[in-house]
Amino acid sequence: MGSQRSKSFVFNDINTSDVTVYLRNNKGKPELFHSHFSVLKGKSIYFADKLSALNCDAFIDIYCSNSNYEHHVNLLRCLYLSEESLLESSNSVHSVVGVLQLASGYNCKKITESCVQYLEAIPWEDKEEELIMKVVSKLGPVAMPILARVQSVDFSATKNVFHSAICFATSVVSPSPPFGDELKTSAQE
Repeated sequence: MGSQRSKSFVFNDINTSDVTVYLRNNKGKPELFHSHFSVLKGKSIYFADKLSALNCDAFIDIYCSNSNYEHHVNLLRCLYLSEESLLESSNSVHSVVGVLQLASGYNCKKITESCVQYLEAIPWEDKEEELIMKVVSKLGPVAMPILARVQSVDFSATKNVFHSAICFATSVVSPSPPFGDELKTSAQE
């Protein structure tokens, strides 16, 4: 997912690493990722909490399923990207939805925001929309911008707003303080 730098640290650099993340799938297969205390702590509340209880030779075990293993790796890579590079690093709806789900769970605020922005901006296929709805409906308020995009318009509320605007625009009542004539002119337009 794009460039892998954050400040002076490089993702999975064994020479400068001070934390090792063990990523294990459901078969127990571990893969080591050489990470940095300051990067993990600075970009994830989950990792900050985990690391506050560990010593200098820190190891963090993360268990994942085979289906989201690559999303975990992508999330770890994203931790090393600058805020500006996060959005550019997104490469598919499926990947971003997977990273979004994990970023939300690991309390990675900037990565979560970037994933939401990406999903708001790009077109989806029907199959992708089903996946998005399945995942984001469980994420709570953070996913509201995405849900707003797919939820149907409330025609009754729209009709009421339109009706109110027409009534106000055609009324002969004096201007409404503190707006004066501007509000009526706006409704007429």
